[in-house]
Order: sequence, then C-alpha cells, then structure tokens
Amino acid sequence: QQQQQQQRQQQQQQHQQQEESRGSEEDWLDSMEATAMKVQQALEPYRSTMLLSVGAIACFYGRRFTYSVLFWRAFRVSGWPAARRAAEELRQRYRAAQAAARREWPQGFPSFQAASDSARQTVARLQVVQDAYQSVQQSGDMSAADVLASEVTALQDDLVPARRAGSALVAISAELQPERLLELWRGLYAALCAALSAAMLEGAGLLGLSMNIGESVASTINRVMAPWLHALVDRVTERSSREVQQLREDPNATRWVELAVNGVCNSLGIVAALFVEGRLFTISNARVGAAIMAREGFEILVRKGVVPPKAASEALEVRIVECLLFGAGVYFQFFRGTRSIAGLLWSISWGSHHLPGTVRLILSPALVLETWLQTLVTAMRVGVAK
Repeated sequence: QQQQQQQRQQQQQQHQQQEESRGSEEDWLDSMEATAMKVQQALEPYRSTMLLSVGAIACFYGRRFTYSVLFWRAFRVSGWPAARRAAEELRQRYRAAQAAARREWPQGFPSFQAASDSARQTVARLQVVQDAYQSVQQSGDMSAADVLASEVTALQDDLVPARRAGSALVAISAELQPERLLELWRGLYAALCAALSAAMLEGAGLLGLSMNIGESVASTINRVMAPWLHALVDRVTERSSREVQQLREDPNATRWVELAVNGVCNSLGIVAALFVEGRLFTISNARVGAAIMAREGFEILVRKGVVPPKAASEALEVRIVECLLFGAGVYFQFFRGTRSIAGLLWSISWGSHHLPGTVRLILSPALVLETWLQTLVTAMRVGVAK
C-alpha cells in the first residue's frame, strides 16, 4: 500500500510538472514577442544615437564590413518581409503541432527517464514471455500457458503508450509538414542570396557603375587566365616525354586537366573579386555612413530647435557635411599615416587600421556576420549556394 501511495504521489507530481511545462510552452512565444517589443520601445529614444554610431562605423571602419552595411540596407527592403512571413508561418505550424500532440496525448509526453524505465520493463517482460513460450512448447505445462497469456496481456498494455506515441508523432508530422518547412527554408535562403546580390549592385551603383563588380572581375580573370594556362600546359606537354604526350591525349586525362585549369581560374577569379570589392565597397560604405551621420545629425539639430525644420534631403548644409564626412572616412581608411606613393599603394592594397580592442569586442557579432557573408559570397560564385 505504501508503494502504491508513493507511485500515486509520483504520478501526481509528474502530472503537475507536465501541466506547468505545458503552460510555459504556450507562453514562451508570446513572452519572447513581448520582450522584443519592450526592447524596441526601450531603445527608441536612442535611435538617433545608434544610427549615428552605425554611420560612423560604416564611414570610418567600412573596410572591416565590406558586405554587412550594404547587405542590411538591401535585406531591410527585400529580405525582411520574406523572413517575417516565414517566421509567422513557422509559429503557426508550431502551435498546430503542439495542439495535435495534446490532442493525441492529453497528459503530455513522458519524461526521458520514464520512457527509459518503460523500455527496460518492456524488454524484461519480453524475456519472460519468451521463457514462458519455450516452457509451454517443451513441457506443455498449463500453468506456464496461463503465465504466457497473462504476460502477453501485460505486454500489450505496456505497448499501448508506444502506439499512442507513434500516432502522436504522425499527427505532429502532418501539422508540421516537413516538405513545407524545407520549402520555407529554401525561400528564406533565396531571399538572403537575393538581398546580398542587391547589396553588391547597390555598392557598385554608389560608385557610378551598373554591374556586379565581383562577377565582372571573376569572369575577366577566367577569360584571360584560361587560354594562358591551356597554352602553358600544351607547351609543357610538347617538351615532355612520349609517355606524357600520350597521357595528354587520353580523354580522361584531358578532362582532368580541363577541370584543374577551370578550378585554378575560378579560384583566382574569386580571390581577385573579393580583393577588388573589399577596396571599392569601402568607398561605398563611406558614402552610406556619411549620409546616415549627416541626416541623423541634422534631424537631432532640428528637434533641439537649433536649425529650422525642413527635409534633410533639401538642406544644402546636409550635403556639405556629408561630402566632408565622406572625404574624412576615405582619408582615414586609405591615406592616414602614408608618406609616399609606395606607402599609399600598400595602404590601399593591404594596410588597414586595426579596430580598438573595446570596439572589436562590442562589434564581435557584426564581425562574425561579415565573415559569414564573405563565405556566402564565395559559395555563390563557386556555385555551391545556387
């Protein structure tokens, strides 16, 4: 009786814990959304200050964020709506799957420990059933047959939760629709790639160009290097032994050489594209950062009553300040500390002023994101991300 009472108490405690966890599962999405709204409202008074900081980083340290500044501008326009739609659909599917799980298993799924104990008990009962069955076959003992029947009945009772768990998983899968989830992920990934492509086009447009700079550089490198490498391979083959010449005429070897040449050309083209974009988009980022700083600074002065209210795009002072900030950003990243033409070329090609340690620590998530964007750009040009 004491053991039965303890088991009932444990079952009540488990039921209470399941109810509490069920309530927390219902509330955590709403709680996260409410927290996000509170964070947004708390940061709203500091919006201008944060934008000024972002503009300063883009203007004076845009070389460290080749793609990030332009990407977020493009993602806000094209990628963010797709991301919001995907997040809303995922939320609805999660709630539907949660409702299906409760409908199929109202008392909630057992804990991992309870499932492990039930599995061990079922395995032990299977062993008992096997022993009873062998005893019935060998001796024909009716008592053993009774034991076998009772154990089979108990085993069927133990397997009921497993069948219910299987039906619950089927219902959850039907609500989640894994194919639809994969389709959502592909759509979101396509939106990210489209936003990154639009960002690179915008960066080129800020420089007065109407093409994808990296794609143009990579294709030019391929077009120039491929014939040269093929001619080099042919010249080396002509001066080699007869066996090497015969190997060069082999169809498989020819295909391997073609793949190797294409791989080298693509690699050189991608490296050159990243190099050129890293320098040219620094200028584009400086333009974007200068525009943000000039506009936000003017709006702050308007709110404080220092200057009369008017549109920032129509104010001549804003344009002048923007040009000055742009020049200062380019000078800070390319010309500062150079005393000769060689030093200037080194600064443009390889030199880059380091971020202060505190700033680097604060911007570490943004730096990680920049690395991820560079990897995505490389994958897109290789063809892996298509």
